[in-house]
Amino acid sequence: MKVTDIKSVIGPERIKPQEAPTSSGAPVVGGSRPRDRVTVDGARPAEVAVSAARRSAGAERSARLDRLEAQVRSGSYAPDPSRVAEQLLSDAEIDARMQAMLTR
Repeated sequence: MKVTDIKSVIGPERIKPQEAPTSSGAPVVGGSRPRDRVTVDGARPAEVAVSAARRSAGAERSARLDRLEAQVRSGSYAPDPSRVAEQLLSDAEIDARMQAMLTR
């Protein structure tokens, strides 16, 4: 691409600092603005919910693994062959793609 129209670059104009009202209602002059404030007080319910979900998921996973172990030990575990094959092929495809990316 060739640029034929060359004009001088013009810098941005300076803008006067605006007056910002303070908590008392009086304007603040000269650019000293009130500072932003951040609080995490509202995050506590989310933390509690996440913690409960983790405990629940951990308990559910543990129970599922216990059931699976009992099935394997009793000889009644019968995995779905097509699902196993699908997962094997998917894993092999991912491995091949990663290998190709690393050898470039």
